[in-house]
Amino acid sequence: MDLGLVKRNIDAGVYTSIQDAADDIRLIWANCRKYNADESDFNKIARRLSKVFEEKFRNLLKDLKLDTPVAAAAAGMSCVVIGPSNEERREFAKLLFKIDPEQLGKVIIELDEKCPPAVVRNEPEDEAEVHVDLVTADVFYDLFSYVKKCGGDKGRVKKTSNKKQKVS
Repeated sequence: MDLGLVKRNIDAGVYTSIQDAADDIRLIWANCRKYNADESDFNKIARRLSKVFEEKFRNLLKDLKLDTPVAAAAAGMSCVVIGPSNEERREFAKLLFKIDPEQLGKVIIELDEKCPPAVVRNEPEDEAEVHVDLVTADVFYDLFSYVKKCGGDKGRVKKTSNKKQKVS
């Protein structure tokens, strides 16, 4: 899969929805990241292009008035997912504090690639802030499932008597 093939598929009317074309474009970025080293130029470019694509695609959906589940369903978009409840978002946020740093890093990388507005980085401090309410439904459910599998019940903070100690 490459962008040329996506273009030919669009021109030939192969895609049945705008979402199908977007899914193939996302697959291109995902494959580029998967098959190139994390710090390679190709991987970096794929991450940046993925962010730009998601921003442009979100704006396109807004311009076409397809940015709500009801409007998207009416237009025949096949990948419409009803958003998570506030309770699910709260549980997800709590679980983020309970997974280990490496797993949290993976969550932030995924969010940064698939839902850039949900992550605010503070580069000088090497910190990132996750805005759970801005995570799109499909990305949310993928990451929520991952965080649960990571054993979100195994916290990073271990309680001994009345003091909290950081577990390494």
